[in-house]
Amino acid sequence: MKQPTPGAQGWYPDPHVDGFERFWDGAAWTSRSRPRQGRGSGSGRGAGGRVGIIVAIVAVAVVVGGVILAFFAFAAKPAVEQQANLVDSGQERAYDAAAMSDAGKLGQQLATYYADHEGAPPAVTVVNGRYVFAGDATLGPEPVSDGVALGGVTGTGATDWCVWVTTAATTPSPWQVSAAGGLAAGDCG
Repeated sequence: MKQPTPGAQGWYPDPHVDGFERFWDGAAWTSRSRPRQGRGSGSGRGAGGRVGIIVAIVAVAVVVGGVILAFFAFAAKPAVEQQANLVDSGQERAYDAAAMSDAGKLGQQLATYYADHEGAPPAVTVVNGRYVFAGDATLGPEPVSDGVALGGVTGTGATDWCVWVTTAATTPSPWQVSAAGGLAAGDCG
């Protein structure tokens, strides 16, 4: 049986039972034994135990870092969405204002037309980005604003004509001008 260095008390591999440690009191083996813990002697925790602890600490740090990163990403999302909504709502207001302006100009052109004409309103089309009135060279052509599209023209004469435009905006859309009601939200329906 191998004897430890005299005076160096501690837990050592048991010389009689594999996988166990026995306590050396500095002069002789005692009756105290336990299952072997780790590779080293004395502390019961060898290099493998230290590596395991380090791996566990790193794993916990990675998880905590991920949670913190996810929190900040989630917290920042509403601010980014809110900023995008402000841009969208600003663009929608611009489209809406452009549609109101275009409808007003078209209504003004039709009111001018009926100062000298009777019957159904002239057909209105869009050619090269401009509203063009068929059959009367004195009307238009008025430019079509960005985000605005011609909806149509209805009516049978000077008292019931209506023209409308639509917008790329989600609300309100479309805008109309009529002989009876002037400028209003709607599609002459």
